[in-house]
Amino acid sequence: MWGFGGNGRRRLLGALGLFGVALLGLMGGSAQAETLPSVGCQIIKIYYFQSDNLSGLNASTSHIIDGPFSAGETITITGQPIENIKSDTNVLVQASGRHAFVDAATGVATLVIEASEVASSITLFVATNSVGAADFTYSCTAAEAPATSTTTLSSSLNPSVDGQAVTFTAVVSGFGGSGAVGGTVEFKDGSDSLGSATLSGGVATLTTAVLAVGDHTITAVYSGNSDFPTSTSPQLIQTVTAASNDSQHLSEVQGQGSTLVATTTGAATSDAVAGAVEDGFGSSGQTFAMNDNGFRLAFGPEKGTDNAASGAIARNDPRWNVWFDAQQSGWNVDPGASIAGNQTNAIAGIGFRPNATFVVGALAGYERFDYGFASLGGRLTGSGWSAGGYAGWRPDDGPRLDVSVVRSSIAYDAVAGAATGSFSGVRWLGSAGLSGALAAGAFTFEPSARVYGLWESQAAYTDSLAVAHAANEFGTGRASGGGRVTWQNPIGGSATLSAYLGAFGDYRFSQGGAAASNGAVSFIDGWSARATTGVSVRWSSGATLGIDGELGGVGGGYVAWSARARAGLPF
Repeated sequence: MWGFGGNGRRRLLGALGLFGVALLGLMGGSAQAETLPSVGCQIIKIYYFQSDNLSGLNASTSHIIDGPFSAGETITITGQPIENIKSDTNVLVQASGRHAFVDAATGVATLVIEASEVASSITLFVATNSVGAADFTYSCTAAEAPATSTTTLSSSLNPSVDGQAVTFTAVVSGFGGSGAVGGTVEFKDGSDSLGSATLSGGVATLTTAVLAVGDHTITAVYSGNSDFPTSTSPQLIQTVTAASNDSQHLSEVQGQGSTLVATTTGAATSDAVAGAVEDGFGSSGQTFAMNDNGFRLAFGPEKGTDNAASGAIARNDPRWNVWFDAQQSGWNVDPGASIAGNQTNAIAGIGFRPNATFVVGALAGYERFDYGFASLGGRLTGSGWSAGGYAGWRPDDGPRLDVSVVRSSIAYDAVAGAATGSFSGVRWLGSAGLSGALAAGAFTFEPSARVYGLWESQAAYTDSLAVAHAANEFGTGRASGGGRVTWQNPIGGSATLSAYLGAFGDYRFSQGGAAASNGAVSFIDGWSARATTGVSVRWSSGATLGIDGELGGVGGGYVAWSARARAGLPF
């Protein structure tokens, strides 16, 4: 019998006697091997094959060696030298779909069982194409597979950029041993050691950021232990490229662009709130009103019925008003920065006037932007949503005060050269304004002072070049003062034409964090002048059409513009 002893390791015990009489028929017929009546022996049948036609190898001509087997075990076929055979004679040994020819002089053939061939049994064939070969005898032994180990190596980032951290991971697997794979792995750059790590669960890792620019031949060498021998991984070529300025420029695009986005939204929101409060205090139910930067569409569906005394609502004043404000803005910033782009802000709200001196309301807004940075090879795009509230106070038709608080959530997409990245921001905005009106015939002078400030926090992110960008925070704002002159004139008996001109002085300020310090828009900070103008027509039905705009940055070294178009219909 074939014997296999000890915890899964087999050794084919004994000798298998084969005594084959090669009295084989012509034309490729098969002949049975003579069975030796030896106790404990099994017979491998001898099969005659003609030329290289092996189609006759089948179960009736095979011998089964019981398993299961382990990868790395060998089956050795050993026999006496073959005599009296033709010069073209071959004796074939085939197992697991592979075959080897017995050396005619030594009578030896060896087959190694591979990992993919581990099974419950191995089918073995022995055959010859020699018609007149003398009798010969073979024995088979199965050698126990020696313990082996294999080591594989991988990189977390390949290629990498100079200065970037790269983690190498070695995985060690053991075969044939009785214990667990343990010990250490040394990571080497050519012949230089990068360091060693202890195996845990067959895995060892090493992180390094000291590889110089160029190609590095990395290997992992397993130290071995009492159960498994040492092994070395195949070579891994780690490529380290020179650091580019693209990731740095991406940070500058982030710092400069997001500050421009924020300050534009701050101005649009502050002006929209001023107009909403003005609408709330309107006494004629008019469907349009002007702030220092444009007209707004306003609707006043509910008329008050209370007495105007002691803060009550006047009979003809709207108690509720719904409004919409849209603005298209653009920047052209130079020197040095070469920034140009545009932004859309759309804000809608509803206000309520509980008495003659107080207005409260809620608003929601949407913004979308696209800015280019020629000197950085960059671009910043994105969009966001806002929500907040506002309030206004005007005692006895005196100066009007308004305040607001608004929260925004913004999604940014940035690119600079080969570096791209996406990050999010959360912004808080606060604004306050004080304004009045002085009438003189067909003209009205409206002085005002306004200030807004905001703070934005941006999440950390990793760009497409695997460079990490830290979380960023910044603040920005604007304080302004000035006034406008409005002129009204009836036209056609059923409409009124209104036009205004305004001039304001602005002081912009900002405070930056990590990204802003790499390119804050400090070049727009400081003093500048701004001019505004607009025209509107209001029909007796209450319908309105109007356009208006502004030009800012005068004297500040940059150009900031905005434009509005609006239409209104009361209900």
